[in-house]
Amino acid sequence: MNRWLWICPILVVLISVLALASWGLSWMTALVVGLAIVCPALMLWGSLQARKKAEGKGK
Repeated sequence: MNRWLWICPILVVLISVLALASWGLSWMTALVVGLAIVCPALMLWGSLQARKKAEGKGK
């Protein structure tokens, strides 16, 4: 999974730019951009939690 983790921030930027370009600034665009930002945030949180758990078991 770590090999593919770099693609999520790039996809967030592309989705956000496409949403703003096609729909303009509105509540729907803000919702799409907000959902797009949640993806990498959840992946980062999950990987940090998994790393902490793995380090705790190694002791």
